[in-house]
Amino acid sequence: MIKINIDNKDLEILKKQLQKKFDTMPLMKKIGGLLLDAVEENFEKEGRPEKWKKSIRAQLQGGKTLQDTGRLAKSIVLVYDKKKAVVGTNLVYAAIHQFGGKAGRGLSVNMPARPYLQLTDKEISKIIKAGFNFLEIK
Repeated sequence: MIKINIDNKDLEILKKQLQKKFDTMPLMKKIGGLLLDAVEENFEKEGRPEKWKKSIRAQLQGGKTLQDTGRLAKSIVLVYDKKKAVVGTNLVYAAIHQFGGKAGRGLSVNMPARPYLQLTDKEISKIIKAGFNFLEIK
């Protein structure tokens, strides 16, 4: 008979160290910061990687699309815990700007999508790198 004994003390120590790291939430805080930066840049550049369709207000009055009062951009908040990081807004009109669709009286206006809650491939790579750095994986 062959007998195999596995000493998993080192794995248990590693598991406890990782658990302690995750319980302090620095990774989700870092990822959340990256998400907020991405949204801010989306507003600054008026869409990325593709530019948003210029709003009628911005065409007539100047200024930037989705930034007449700045209320939407200022409403973006970050919520995170040890398992997730989420950015978003609770403004009622936010979804129509993100996804587009029919709006206005009698749904007479077709709003184009202007996705301000969007990540580029570069930002996704930064998030993955942050995870690797957190876990100290090279």
